[in-house]
This record gives sequence, structure tokens and C-alpha cells, in this order.
Amino acid sequence: MKEMNLFMILIGCTPKNRLIEQHDMFFGIANELKNLIPSINNFWPEANGVFHIDCWRKVTRVGNYNIEVIEKTNFKNNFQLFFINLGGYLPNEFEEYHHKQLIVAKSKAEAIKKVKETEFYKKFSFKGAQSHIDDYYGVAVDEIFNVQDILYPEFKEKYQLKITEATENKLDKNNIGYLNIQKMLKEK
Repeated sequence: MKEMNLFMILIGCTPKNRLIEQHDMFFGIANELKNLIPSINNFWPEANGVFHIDCWRKVTRVGNYNIEVIEKTNFKNNFQLFFINLGGYLPNEFEEYHHKQLIVAKSKAEAIKKVKETEFYKKFSFKGAQSHIDDYYGVAVDEIFNVQDILYPEFKEKYQLKITEATENKLDKNNIGYLNIQKMLKEK
């Protein structure tokens, strides 16, 4: 079996009847990024196959934890991988800023506690417009998800994430910038 990887992808497009570009996150499992294009098309049908990738990351390390894709087994993780979408504001700016964060924790409560320590959470907040997660979590986080739970069904059925402690804190590379899908598919 080829080595399979977890990919975190920020997709952008301007769907019909929208005034500005919209974005969504996609988590998929493949050996190469381009192999996820059909799944992304199914995930966001309103894009009508016309989308681009603004950012992507092959997720192998989060903090002091290794993230590995394995075939589905009875392996039980002591930790979970959470995706958190923080929203925040700056004074006098007509914008809600977002920060996408991966956190390894044993529970949602622990993940929220960790994300509240991030620089974004502290910086993009002021009286009357606090950085947030969502009111029903007791802090304000726009969204929080266990990544294993939000994998597209075709990936959930075959694979699971194995999370183990690492001896060093190494960062994954964030690939940032407009990536044209048609051009990527033509490349070998």
C-alpha cells in the first residue's frame, strides 16, 4: 500500500449569486494532493468544479505529536486531533478575521483551553468584540471538530488517524498561495 497522508486544504471559489469569494476547509486522505480533486468536487458541488486551493498542508505533526494515517483497525488513540476555526476582530476594521488551528488534545474542553492560549485568540479581541469559538462552547470559537469525525465518508471507512507523542516539536510546511487546479492536474 502506498503511504497515505492526511491533507488539510483551504478551498476558494465564487459560487453563483455570491458577491465575494467563499472559502471552506477540506480534510482528505491520499498519497498525493491532486488525487483529492474528485473528492473536493463532491464535497463542494456548488463550486461546479471551478475552485482553487488557497492553502494546503500535509499533516504529519501537530505540536509534539505525530499524525499518521493507518488502515482502519481497532487501534484506540489516547489523543484526538481537533480542527478549530477561530474568529476575531480588530478595532475599526470592517472584517472578521479567521485563524485555522490544529490541536491535539484528549477532549474538546482541553482543546479549547489550549486554543485560548494562542496569539490569535489574544490579539484579535477587544472589549465588545472578543475572539470567539461559539457561544455554546462557553468561549467563542466559530467551529471545533474532531478531524476523524469530519473526514469524508470514503476516507472514514478505510482509514483512521494514529496520534502518538513525538520527541521533538517539528512543524509541517504550510503551502500558501493560489494553486490552480487545472495546472496542478496537468503536472506530472
